[in-house]
Amino acid sequence: MFSWTQFENLTSGFQNQFIAVNLFALLAFAQYSHANANRLRLALAIGWCLLSSLSMANGLTAMAVMAIRGALLRRPLRQVIGLLIVCALLFLWYMHGEVVTALPIPAGADHSLFFKLSFFLVFLGSPLHYLYQSNLLAGALGLLTL
Repeated sequence: MFSWTQFENLTSGFQNQFIAVNLFALLAFAQYSHANANRLRLALAIGWCLLSSLSMANGLTAMAVMAIRGALLRRPLRQVIGLLIVCALLFLWYMHGEVVTALPIPAGADHSLFFKLSFFLVFLGSPLHYLYQSNLLAGALGLLTL
């Protein structure tokens, strides 16, 4: 949240969604990381992740991070796989009908899986695109991030 590439988001009054996406993600992680995890806490954590995802595209990664956190916390495998399934469904729902305009693509090819994956990787590696204006470097960093 406090990255130097996001400075304008913290100083602009019109970037409320930037604060919301991080707040909801932090609330989700706090619920999920609680020592006595029960179904209510899991449902609340998933709900906070959903709100994070609805706030901004960056919120889509909250569910995946929570699943990784579940594996690190040695939560039941069924729970971690469930989070990954919800994460995949959230990604599919969010990207349904998405038209990618950031990449130079041929007309009519914007609905293929390759271009959606390319957009996602460039999005993950956006700090390198910010520095070097290169989609290739940003995509490589996005792949390394996974």
